[in-house]
Amino acid sequence: MLKSLLKGMDNQIASFTKILQKKRSPIQIGPDGSAQGFLYKAGFSSIGNMQSPEAKIAHILKEYVSLRGYDLNSQISVIEHRVFGKNCLASDPSFDSIEEWMAWRVPRAFDNHRFYQCDGWDLNFYKFARERAVEHFV
Repeated sequence: MLKSLLKGMDNQIASFTKILQKKRSPIQIGPDGSAQGFLYKAGFSSIGNMQSPEAKIAHILKEYVSLRGYDLNSQISVIEHRVFGKNCLASDPSFDSIEEWMAWRVPRAFDNHRFYQCDGWDLNFYKFARERAVEHFV
């Protein structure tokens, strides 16, 4: 958790997280049992934001922007290592876009969260995030 908090000090990631949160939903509630929910309830909403799926997406896309010259599998492998601290497994499915990979990967990192289309978690949200990241992380 401390590692995530330190990443939250990155102003670019913090500002992009807010953009994503506003795009997806005007209401920010962290689920019970999650670090985000605990921090929100304790009155630390800014720190709680850094524990959100949107913050993870912001971190992913900051890495993605610097890796755009590489093929998708290489991008995913490097991002997986840098953001999640793990290496991709041969058993992971293959993807046609970074948006598809994020839609598959982010819910697996946040098992206490709901990732339903009605809550804004659809492929269009991930496409918006990728397109906006290219402008944001220059």
